[in-house]
This record gives sequence, C-alpha cells and structure tokens, in this order.
Amino acid sequence: MSGHEAGLRVVASASDFLRYQWRLNGANIPGATNASLVIANAQPQHAGTYEVSVVDSTGSLSSVPVQVAVILDTDGDGIPDTWELAFDLNPFEAGDANADADGDGMSNYDEFIAGIDPRDPRSFLRIHLVSAADQRQISFQAMADHSYSVQFSDSLFPPVWTNLSKVGAQSGNFTATASDATVAVSRFYRIVTPSEP
Repeated sequence: MSGHEAGLRVVASASDFLRYQWRLNGANIPGATNASLVIANAQPQHAGTYEVSVVDSTGSLSSVPVQVAVILDTDGDGIPDTWELAFDLNPFEAGDANADADGDGMSNYDEFIAGIDPRDPRSFLRIHLVSAADQRQISFQAMADHSYSVQFSDSLFPPVWTNLSKVGAQSGNFTATASDATVAVSRFYRIVTPSEP
C-alpha cells in the first residue's frame, strides 16, 4: 500500500563473492546491489516487474520476475482509496478510518479489515457455534480475499489465544467451518483476520 514499506529478497549461494543488481521494468535500479531491496515509502511509481541478477566469477543468473502492485492510500489511513470510494468514504480524510459510519461499534478501518460493509449495521463478522457430544463446530461467513484464524482460549482472565484452525483466502464469499474435538471444557472462541501464524 502506498506510504508503507515494501521489500524483496533473493537467496543465493556460491563459493565466491556474489554481486546483485535489481531491475524495475527491465531497467537497473541505481544503488540496488544487495540481496534485499527495500522501498521505504512505496508509491505508484514503484509498481511494476522486479527481478534481480546474481553474478559470481562463473557467470550470472536472473531471478524469476515478480509483479509488485502499489495500492493507493492518499490519506495514509491504511484503507485503500478504491475501498473508501466504493463505500462513500473520503480518500482525502484520514479521520474517517476511526469513524463508525453505520453505528455498529466497529470503526470503518476494522470493517475494511474484516471485509464487511461499513454502511450496513447488519454486516458484521459473527460466529455460529454448534455443539455435539464429540465435537464443536465453529462456522462463520468468510469474505472474499480474506484469510482467518479461528482461535480459542480456556479462560478470559487472562486470555491465552491458541490457533485452532486457519482459513485461507478464496475468490468469493464462503462459509468457513472449524471443528474442535475438545468438548470436556468450556472454551472461548474468536476469529482473527488476516490469519496469524
């Protein structure tokens, strides 16, 4: 996202000294001669195809090209301009990230992260829990292009959250389900997005 740090790294090994040269859209990037390339303040002009050549005394080898996109965030509030415009927010006003457009108790930024509609108080991430004799099933409506972690804690004082299941991103909305075979104890559950390691 624009204004954030972006980085690329190549791993290579040889018996002698290695040299590196990073390229953007086929042109050498001046001074980009390390195994890592860091763009401290990514902007739209940094978008494009990156690759690196690694050279040693026997020859050179180029990496597979990688496409880097920079998503515009004009006001620097962590919400892409395209999302703000789609939901009638102002991409030039950083303060609207902390506002609650639909009055449901979630900030517009949190609704962006969850992938839900900041204008609809009925649009929120909710957990459905079904218990049976041998397991609990936790399900929720997952949003397109979002990953999740289903976590549990056996206590809230203090909570110690542990991953029960990870849900990968998909191209469309879907119902995600996780099962917990530990039914002998009371448990608390939560959904975290994006997924945590």
